Amino acid sequence: FSQLCDLYLDYVDHFKEHFDVDVIELHDDWGSQTAPLLSEGTIRAMILPYVKRVASHVHEKGMFLELHSCGKIECLVPLMVEAGVDLWMGQDVNDKKSVVDAYGDRLMVEVEAPELGEDATDEEVWRAAERFVEDYVVPGKPVALSIYSAARANRPLLTQALYELSRKKLCGAASGQEAAK
Repeated sequence: FSQLCDLYLDYVDHFKEHFDVDVIELHDDWGSQTAPLLSEGTIRAMILPYVKRVASHVHEKGMFLELHSCGKIECLVPLMVEAGVDLWMGQDVNDKKSVVDAYGDRLMVEVEAPELGEDATDEEVWRAAERFVEDYVVPGKPVALSIYSAARANRPLLTQALYELSRKKLCGAASGQEAAK
């Protein structure tokens, strides 16, 4: 793991020097569909020191570290926070609302938009967007919206509604739906 970490640090240096990137995404799946693959103790002993090294190096270079880690691993979020991870991209088998509530001031979480389908009515779209904004748009706890999930099975109106309602909640700006009334 130490040698792999050294390789990652070298990659980070090259990406920053030659491409001036702002984000490094580390892929390391820690779980299955139902639980972590390794115990917290094993992760703490064998993986965490190296993720900390990568995170520290990324931050020293002025970049942001995103951890893509699949599986039902919300119980391991405290280790991500301890390691210095900036954003966790995980599967929707996790209770991301509880993760945002508990750790959203220390870790950004990628969240999926509701999948409504192309035949959803305007009212259904706005209602789903309102629920999403209520759950995930919290001052001081930013989330990353999965654009893939927002666009995959939805009308473009959902993205517009999420944007407008989020701005209204955070900035007090009127949404398009309210402005039309």
